[in-house]
Amino acid sequence: MQRRLRRLRPKLRQTPCNTSPELIVRAFTALRSVVAFCIWRFGLRCSGLAAAGALGLFAATPVFASPGNGDVAEFIVNFVRYTAWSPDSARKMIAVCYAHGGALPTSAMAIEQPVTVKGYPLTWRPISLPNQLAGCDVLWLNADVRPAPREWLSAISDKPVLTISNYADFTADGGIVGAYRLGNDWRFEVNLEALQRARINIAAAALRLSQKPKPVVAGETR
Repeated sequence: MQRRLRRLRPKLRQTPCNTSPELIVRAFTALRSVVAFCIWRFGLRCSGLAAAGALGLFAATPVFASPGNGDVAEFIVNFVRYTAWSPDSARKMIAVCYAHGGALPTSAMAIEQPVTVKGYPLTWRPISLPNQLAGCDVLWLNADVRPAPREWLSAISDKPVLTISNYADFTADGGIVGAYRLGNDWRFEVNLEALQRARINIAAAALRLSQKPKPVVAGETR
């Protein structure tokens, strides 16, 4: 079992303590299943009923890269790896759309090399209005997006779009994945009802790693 899990470690840009960046790049090239590695390394406790649990971005060690170093894109890629859409013979790619109000640095969506998930290349498309959502399979709404996420969600109601945002109360507004930071780590919660309406499946192993964020103290941001 340990031998199998070692083959399933994630491909993430991380810097564990006392380990050089060069060794990390080499080691993470062979990693595949981040969730399995989390469980193997830390024995994370899961809460599947609420479908809300800790993600440290599907990673076993903190993400030390400062916000903007492709961390949002990596978060999205890792989530897409555990997401399944209904079979579609016409599908040629997985389109990731993202919108923000100016606060999302270009580097946050930077990917060093093309990514293919389940045989489909991921394409990245910036959008600025809800009427530009046609063809999106994944939608990232940054916390500063305008109009507010609720209007974007109305434009794709019941459509098979994986919606992700770090906007406070995103899942309460009908979004699927609410992302937030705890220190330098990414965490998330999942709205199961929204997931079912969208007719999208997220692997149970990923759902068990989710957890609801603690209440935000006045003056703090997610």
